[in-house]
Amino acid sequence: MPRKRSTNPRKLPQQDRSRMTVEAILEATTHILTEEGYDKANTNRIAERAGISIGSLYQYFPNKESLMAALMEQHSNEIAELVESKLTNLFDAPLEIAIPELVKAVIAAHAINPRLHQVLNEEIPRSERLQQMQKAENALQNVTGISYAVERFFTREATPTHSSAN
Repeated sequence: MPRKRSTNPRKLPQQDRSRMTVEAILEATTHILTEEGYDKANTNRIAERAGISIGSLYQYFPNKESLMAALMEQHSNEIAELVESKLTNLFDAPLEIAIPELVKAVIAAHAINPRLHQVLNEEIPRSERLQQMQKAENALQNVTGISYAVERFFTREATPTHSSAN
């Protein structure tokens, strides 16, 4: 039976310098994914792009899959934070105001890095953890679709259902 590859980080950064290293790794991963695609992203190229040794990369990420999981998590968190910040201001708003604002927030969230969003959704093979993260992303997209439909319902102009012919 093949060994399961971990998508969990090897260790979490504790100091500012190590957090900066992890951020550089994730930025390098983002750059390679968005410019060249998933197939061209490997740990050696990512380490080189980040300006670190491969050993430093492996201190934090045991494999490519764990890097992808961390990047998906970071991207999903950015989207969620933007949407949540808008939702906080909309709790007491009437639906006809809240729904369009929610739709705008979700659209803005998906505009954070559309190419990265595309690569993460279309090119990356799915481990179990990545599949779970994708389900959460799909749920957010479903909410967006429902929100958009409700917005259209509340904002559409009244149109006569029958025309009068005289």
